[in-house]
Amino acid sequence: MHLSLKCNKKSITVDISGANRQALVRRLACMSAVMIENYKACDLAKYGLDYAPIGKENPRIIYCSVTGFGQSRPYMHRAGYDPIFMRCVG
Repeated sequence: MHLSLKCNKKSITVDISGANRQALVRRLACMSAVMIENYKACDLAKYGLDYAPIGKENPRIIYCSVTGFGQSRPYMHRAGYDPIFMRCVG
């Protein structure tokens, strides 16, 4: 099912803990139309990969941040995992 939903799309996974890999993400963002991330709220800011710097380098980018508990308090710093959501919906 994953492949049928992602037809003709490209994705990449990068360990962003190193400065050279953060630079790679910024270079890729400059060439991209859309960037989707699903870190906890504010986590990418400490790597310089949140919307503010990415949007400056590529003002046309669509930056989608998906979090388990939203971008504002009270639970914004909690991680969201599939079992948590399945329990809430099921």
